[in-house]
Amino acid sequence: VTTGAPVNASEASPVKPQADGGWQAALAQIREELLATRATHSEALAEQVMGLRHEMTLQRVAQGKVYAEQIATLRRDMECSLREERDSRAHDCADLRSALESLQVMMRTCQATLATQSMQTVEHGSLLGGHGRAALEELARTLEAERHARCVRDGETHALIRREVGGLAVRLEELRSSIAEEIAGLARRMQDYRVRLE
Repeated sequence: VTTGAPVNASEASPVKPQADGGWQAALAQIREELLATRATHSEALAEQVMGLRHEMTLQRVAQGKVYAEQIATLRRDMECSLREERDSRAHDCADLRSALESLQVMMRTCQATLATQSMQTVEHGSLLGGHGRAALEELARTLEAERHARCVRDGETHALIRREVGGLAVRLEELRSSIAEEIAGLARRMQDYRVRLE
């Protein structure tokens, strides 16, 4: 038996393929594990993305409902305010119109009375004398002053009506502008939510 003899290359070569096969199997196993881990992470990430998208969709729908309810409430409040304001103005105008018609009836009555008294004065001028003429002239001046005062009051009433109608128109325009701005703001916020969701 000989010891310490050199090993022949042809005898040692079969060990290397076995080592290479082990490394290749280990690499294949690691690759499979990495692919499985990647697939698991991808599925989890996809589920998280779907959950987040669903949550944002629900949030957008809920926010849209809230905005719609706010717009509807604001619109109802505005309609109620406008209806109350219109009814109040209509009632005031009806009162003013009734007062104006009463003044006109009283004016016509006074004019008819004055005309009748003037005719009676012409017919019975000789019977009245100076005192009667002075009384008629005083009555005529009183009626003229009353007519002038009523005309002034009528003018003031018409001016008041014009001012009230103008103020109502200004307030209505302000309400329309405010509602338009709020609706535009809601639209911008909805657009921002849509962009963030995408």
